[in-house]
Amino acid sequence: MFEDEIYNYRKELENLGYSKSIVNNYPKYVQSFLEFTQELLENINEEHIKNYSNYLQNRPNQ
Repeated sequence: MFEDEIYNYRKELENLGYSKSIVNNYPKYVQSFLEFTQELLENINEEHIKNYSNYLQNRPNQ
């Protein structure tokens, strides 16, 4: 799910000249968020972002 979007995001980061670290990590963060929300991209709103932020702050350390 969202493989094409993640791939395109990674390519855009590369094209913009971001470091390897960012190109490798940011798409993983976005994928984690999308898996958490279980929503289509066009349905994601501020509430989804707030819920994910709260989840990250309150989850056990990993």
